[in-house]
Amino acid sequence: MTLLSKINYFIANLHIDENNFLLEQSKKKAIDNFNNIDAEIEEYARNTLGKYYDESASYDEDESQFREAKIDECVDLREALEETRRGLLLSTLSTFFHKFEKDFTKWAFQILNANTELSKELKFYEYKDKYYNLLNKSDFFNSSETAILQFLYSNHVEKYRLIVNVYKHGKGSSFESLSKSYPEYFKDGITSPENLIIEEIDIVNFVKSINDFWLQLPKEIDIKNLDKLIKAIKKLK
Repeated sequence: MTLLSKINYFIANLHIDENNFLLEQSKKKAIDNFNNIDAEIEEYARNTLGKYYDESASYDEDESQFREAKIDECVDLREALEETRRGLLLSTLSTFFHKFEKDFTKWAFQILNANTELSKELKFYEYKDKYYNLLNKSDFFNSSETAILQFLYSNHVEKYRLIVNVYKHGKGSSFESLSKSYPEYFKDGITSPENLIIEEIDIVNFVKSINDFWLQLPKEIDIKNLDKLIKAIKKLK
């Protein structure tokens, strides 16, 4: 096993362990707390109905009116909890997506470092977003690597990229693409950024996909047109 293949093996397992740990902790510390919204709202209503009715009785409010007011209040509370859950799930997906972008870009530059000293001249962190887009171009890699990098263009990854962009930026080109290709990610069929919604299974599926990506890293990477790649990166500055 060459040094590069050892690096790839280490990186793959490290990122998989990180992803699984983050998913487990996200569920345990946050997501799972929203699994029983209906039951918790019902318990709240039972616990408060008698308490506040006694206090309001002096205002000549009959019990049926008070119950109706409490039901309306519970509906509002449920909507507030659902909105909190929606934001939490989208934020969690966004965290995983940006972690993958960062991890992939750092891996790609390790490959460059293994192939040329010229890469040390490149200020990666200063231009990381542009580098990421450039390194996705398959014509810089041989066929085996192209097949893996095409994962970044797959419909599955593209779908979640669009969701994250709409969550962060609202209307724009990503919103238009998501509305057209994946309208099921808008609540009640209303295509607006405020109605963007995902479920826990979307996060689980995305984490599984990026873990599969790391498992499929090739043992050896050979970059063709290396000079062309270096020149293209330098033009970004």
